[in-house]
Amino acid sequence: MNKTDFSTAQLSTPLQHYVALFAALTQEDVQRFDGYFAPDARFKDPFNDVRGIAAIQRIFAHMFATVSAPVFHIQSVMESQQQAVIHWHFHCLLANEKDYAIDGLSLVRFNAAGLVEEHLDYWDAAEQFYMRLPLIGSLLRLIAKRMRAN
Repeated sequence: MNKTDFSTAQLSTPLQHYVALFAALTQEDVQRFDGYFAPDARFKDPFNDVRGIAAIQRIFAHMFATVSAPVFHIQSVMESQQQAVIHWHFHCLLANEKDYAIDGLSLVRFNAAGLVEEHLDYWDAAEQFYMRLPLIGSLLRLIAKRMRAN
């Protein structure tokens, strides 16, 4: 099932395929990343900064191994000259069956062959991950409260 909230018809073909991949990503799709990523592609998120298809595959294999029912809901895409910004909402179930969600953006750059050469994820790891942890979350919420202007 394609999970986008908009039409992808106006996007370039490589970007249409990439958005469709993540909108319906399965564990089996991870093995086909060589059809989407350049051999020396870079993938970066708040926890990883890797190069190469095998390293990128390990990140997504780890995701499928550690959470249940992961889904990327693509909210919007802006494209310009072989690069795009993808706004997404990630949802999954943690091991304790607790709902977990992250909102983020990805800056994706394509090479001349239409393969992804760089995928940079931007999301607030402090608010959307660390603050949800029992001990460190309490400390971070206290720090955030002291930093507020009001």
